[in-house]
Amino acid sequence: LDTVISKPTRGAGAATAGTSNSDGITRSGALNLNNIDSDAQLQYSTDGQTWTSSFTAVEGTNSVTLKVTDAAGNVATSDTLSFTLNAADAVFTAQLDLSSNSGSSTDLLTQDLTPTISGTGTEGDIIQVTMPGTGEILSTTVAADGKWSVTASTDVASGTVSVTASNAAGVVSAAKTLTLQIDASITTPVISLISDTGSNSTDKVTSNGTFTVSADSDSLLTYSTNGTTWSSTFTAAEGANTVQVRATDAAGNVATSSAFSFTLDSQTSVFTVALSCDSGTASDKLSRDATLVITGAEAGADISYSTNGSTWTSTYTAAEGLNTVKVRVMDAAGNQRTQDYSFTLDSTAPTPAALTLVCDSGSQGADKLTNNGNINVAAEAGATLEYSTNGTTWGTTFVASEGANTVSVRVTDQAGNVSNTSSLSFTLDSAAPTAPTVGLVCDSGSISGAGTDKITNTGTLSLSSVEAGGQLEYSTNGVNWATTFAAAEGVNNVKVRVTDATGNTGAVATYSFTLDTQAPAAPVLGLVCDSGALGTDKITQTGNLTASSLEAGATLQYS
Repeated sequence: LDTVISKPTRGAGAATAGTSNSDGITRSGALNLNNIDSDAQLQYSTDGQTWTSSFTAVEGTNSVTLKVTDAAGNVATSDTLSFTLNAADAVFTAQLDLSSNSGSSTDLLTQDLTPTISGTGTEGDIIQVTMPGTGEILSTTVAADGKWSVTASTDVASGTVSVTASNAAGVVSAAKTLTLQIDASITTPVISLISDTGSNSTDKVTSNGTFTVSADSDSLLTYSTNGTTWSSTFTAAEGANTVQVRATDAAGNVATSSAFSFTLDSQTSVFTVALSCDSGTASDKLSRDATLVITGAEAGADISYSTNGSTWTSTYTAAEGLNTVKVRVMDAAGNQRTQDYSFTLDSTAPTPAALTLVCDSGSQGADKLTNNGNINVAAEAGATLEYSTNGTTWGTTFVASEGANTVSVRVTDQAGNVSNTSSLSFTLDSAAPTAPTVGLVCDSGSISGAGTDKITNTGTLSLSSVEAGGQLEYSTNGVNWATTFAAAEGVNNVKVRVTDATGNTGAVATYSFTLDTQAPAAPVLGLVCDSGALGTDKITQTGNLTASSLEAGATLQYS
């Protein structure tokens, strides 16, 4: 007969993990039971009513009652066992604290040599942090607000931060790691022009205004023209510029460059090209002097010349004739502008003028006697003629004077070149000779008096007041003239003029006369009174004669 069974109890030293062996906290959930009969059957109940042959604790609070039944059917029930299962790792987070995270919020990059590590967890859990480089171990307890933090007491190095958490059950979590990058230094940026296009490589004069900044590759650059206001971009202004660059790396380190001053000159002055002496007409670009004048170019600019656009020289020598030259002006900053210029160089003096009289009207045809004083000048087309009567004073016109003349002519072509002097000597006689005095060599009409009845029996004219060397001409009608005159029987009207040796024709003298070369018929004579007895006996007592058959106007002569 077996009527006794032992009451099960919890054994001493059950798997606890709390702060003491009696706080009812365990990390395994396995029951350590004592006083169990060897033949007993064990059953479990979490509510005192339903019994099972096994029991699995749940995370958190558990209450379980054990019942044993031995082979004889005796039953014993334990006291209710209450405990807390805390078998899971402590829940926590770890991060580089924002106060130390000088980079982005996720890059674990900092310039802080004694960084703060912080996070969240369960109140009361113990956090243990091992710092890189130094191996310093820092511990703290999660506060009531669920937050924790530790700060290194000595400078750390880049490396891995290890963080573990222990909960009240004594469960130590797997370590969480943070790979810190400590960057507490930065290179001071240095500014330099990309292209120092000035007259030398160090004058800090440029035509494009761009520059390079030597700085750490991960740096963010900002720019300032006054050291106070900073911008992410910088655009140089024409003229003097001063700029500073501030570099901020990913760790938050900041370095500022020295102020950098330079001059931006991106504008090329507009210039003009002209002949120093446009010796032709105004703006015709024709000259005897090929010297070019460049105006408007910046002081100190480099001026060069090219005839093909490839080869440039500092000087230019023009060729005779048409020239096209490229002129390039490059200022101190390297800006350049090119301009084409065309002109004609004519440095050859024109051929001296050929001088002749317009009308060599003298009797010899080449005696340089003229009655109009005009001269022919054969010269280069488009040339300007100048005249001088003394070789000193020159004018653009010439008027001959009466008498001997000597004129010099020089030719100035369109380019301003002046020829050698040509000269011509001639005599101008533009005065008409006086009209001749005309008379009869023999005015034979009257036998008494001055003989001025202009009746003659010879027809030869008497001419006086005739200019020496003059040529007499005669006309009976004023139209047709001849150098000889033959009078006709009867009344003659003749015009006489003199042309002098220079060809001037004088006024006309008109002369009328009668040519009578026929002898009159013999007169018939008789007595006025033939008083003889017969009347025809030519006896008279008076002696007076009668004459008949006389030509009218005839004069009787007796002998």
